[in-house]
Amino acid sequence: MIPPMTFRPVFIFALLFSTWISLSAQNKISDEQPGKWQIGGMLGYSQFFGDVSNKTYFQKFGGDLGFSIKAVARYHYNEFFGLGFTIHGGGMNSTKNNYSDGTAANLEISDRIFNFDAHGYLNISNLFWGSSSTRKVNIYSTLGLGFINWNGALTDAVTFDTVFINNRLRVSDSGFNKSAAYIPLALGLEFKLTNALSLVIEESIYNVLSDKVDFYKGGVGNDIISFTTVGLSYRFGQKNIIKNTKHTTIARPSEPVAVIDYDLFKTKQVQVNSNVPALTVTEPKINSFKAFEFRVQVLAKTSKVENIKRYFPNVVFDYEIRENSFGGIFRYSTGSFTTFKEAEAYSQTMRSRGIGDAFVVAYENNIRINITADMKKK
Repeated sequence: MIPPMTFRPVFIFALLFSTWISLSAQNKISDEQPGKWQIGGMLGYSQFFGDVSNKTYFQKFGGDLGFSIKAVARYHYNEFFGLGFTIHGGGMNSTKNNYSDGTAANLEISDRIFNFDAHGYLNISNLFWGSSSTRKVNIYSTLGLGFINWNGALTDAVTFDTVFINNRLRVSDSGFNKSAAYIPLALGLEFKLTNALSLVIEESIYNVLSDKVDFYKGGVGNDIISFTTVGLSYRFGQKNIIKNTKHTTIARPSEPVAVIDYDLFKTKQVQVNSNVPALTVTEPKINSFKAFEFRVQVLAKTSKVENIKRYFPNVVFDYEIRENSFGGIFRYSTGSFTTFKEAEAYSQTMRSRGIGDAFVVAYENNIRINITADMKKK
């Protein structure tokens, strides 16, 4: 049997560890993904570990399993953190054949449980390996606080007709309560089926702050219930990566972010909206650019930008955004023109749409070059 007392230091460690990674991740939060709602449904089985239990995880497949079903709703504030709510119900069964001294116990519990909780969500993959919209598998963890209710019976496992406790029939000892708070800790895997739909496999442990789930006093301090579930989750507003797509106007942002344009050696306050559709920045592939071309530069930053629409939420881009980096500066340009006149006209268009510092640049073999007077005459 898994010793339930060992879960107590595990939960203390989980609380301390989650606090540490939450603080350390603040410096890693990027502006790649806006917050999105996620809903999911899962089916699986439960296992009980407490006084009326002396089997290990795999031994319980012989009959000590209960059916489990749960629904989850979660809001993702960014690519790392989220806040969610879970509603969970099902059955729970467990047996105890012998006491610790070897004498026969022949105890069996059969419970129906219902619980709900609020929990924090952490995307472990994004935290340790960087945020990526193309990653197919993500590891995540949740930790929260909830309330659980149970109704069941403690019977003789041999005769089945001797009822020691049965609070479904209101024949229970007044000292046995039917509800308690619990701490849910979960570790899960998300397998992307599409950009919005995922297959979810989750293992969760409920540390019930009570010793009476099995109607057996004494022994371990807290009863433990584990759940193994599989299901589907869906993220609303999660769109496929698109190019050259026009977007509707989004509400004006409220937080200014300084963007340094190292080509013009001046600083411009650019408004950032944290909840806008993505317009993905692409890096030019080999032979995907012309030997010589004019472009319109719209942004330069010292850090990589994945969704440029978050800086210009009200701007419509007619061409894909391309990224070039050199000397620690990431430059973002759009369009491809053979004449300076065409590029200048489009830079005026970009300025009229809200990018006041849009200007013409030139690239040869995807390398930034200076624009000469002769080049402007072409």
